This record gives sequence, C-alpha cells and structure tokens, in this order.
Amino acid sequence: RSALGQTIASVLLVGGAVLGAAAALSLLGSGQVETVRLQGVLSELSPRLRIDPLAAFFALPIYLLGAVGSLYGTGYWPQAEHPENGRKLRLCFGVLIAALLGVVLAADGASFLVAWEVMALSAFLLVTTEDDRGEVRDAGWIYLVATHASALALFALFGLLWSVNASLALEPVARTSSLPGTTGVVFALALLGFGLKAGIVPMHFWLPAAHANAPSHVSALLSGVVLKIGIYGLLRTLT
Repeated sequence: RSALGQTIASVLLVGGAVLGAAAALSLLGSGQVETVRLQGVLSELSPRLRIDPLAAFFALPIYLLGAVGSLYGTGYWPQAEHPENGRKLRLCFGVLIAALLGVVLAADGASFLVAWEVMALSAFLLVTTEDDRGEVRDAGWIYLVATHASALALFALFGLLWSVNASLALEPVARTSSLPGTTGVVFALALLGFGLKAGIVPMHFWLPAAHANAPSHVSALLSGVVLKIGIYGLLRTLT
C-alpha cells in the first residue's frame, strides 16, 4: 500500500523488461529460433513456447511500453491518491504484459488461447479501473463482449487447424488436407478473431470508449501493443 511498494513494483517490471528486450534484440540479430516444451499432465496440452524473429520483433514494443508505462504510472496514478484501486491497476498492468508476451511466444493453440484469455481479462480490469463510474463500466463490458467474440472465432480457428493437421501446433495447413476451402475459412476466422482485437473497421466499435475511459498509461499500452497483437495473430496465422 505504500509509495515504496509502488516503486518496488515498477523497478521489478522495468528490470524484467530490460532483460527481456536484451534477449529479443540478441535473437533478432542472430535470426535463430528457440523452442521449449514445458511438461504437463496431458502431453498434447503441454505448453510449447517459441521465440523467432517475428515473436522477438513484437516482444520489443511490449517490453518498451510496459517499462515506460510503469514508470509513468508511479507519478500519474500514485498509491497515496488512489488507495482504492492503485494496487489492482499495478497488478493487472504486470499481468497484461506477461499475457501479451505469452501470446507472442505461444507455439501451440492451447497455450495461445490461455494467454489470449488472460490478456483479455487483465485488459478488462484495467479499462474498468475506475469502476465506480457508470460510463467506465459500460465501456468495459462492451470491450469484454468484443474480446470474447474474438476468442470464439479463435476457438473455431484452432479447432479447424486441429482437424486438418491433427495437432495444436501453430503450423501451416497441411497440404494433404481433404477439406475443400480450408485456407479460405482459416483466413475468414483469423480476420474476424484478430481483426476485432486490432480494431479493424468496422470491428472497432469497442475501441473509442475503452481507450477514453482507461488510465492514460493503460490507454497507451492498449493503443501501442494490444491492438498490434491482432496484427501479430494475422501474420502468424496467414504466413
């Protein structure tokens, strides 16, 4: 609850961002691909993480805006002036950054959807930081409906990829697929699911109210990173 606690939270977040950005820059320079599979109860659902140049490229602005936003928040949203929601904002800000990185590092559909859902819920809690105001609650619910419509499209997308590839790995559609029009349906589902998150016209109806009612450094993270995660999803799925 103290100013010292707020400072410690920011220092830890900035330190993590510096280390992560250094690793991403190193990988961008080498062009290598690093993969890891974590052990789980069900082998098929064991999380698979991968960092390649595309993931590293999108990780850099997450680290940069996360660190800058956290530092800005220490003065813009001090705990002493916001004792009712300051801790919630800092916690969800860090969780959102972790979830964004989880999305770009995910190498399989299950890991991707888990990170996507954590991203959606933490962003909802950030947009509704001042949930005592009616217009803030309205903006938050509109955002939540839009982001879960996006998630439903992605569930269908990964279900289709599972049916043709017999795997949850994020890989191209198998050339041996016997389902006609598979790539066209993949494109349509990806455009709907990721287009909603990216705020592509006319799927941007949730965007103005959410950004206007969120704290400034949260709005910067939404504009600078969260919208671009939709672009990342399109690139990852369609290339």
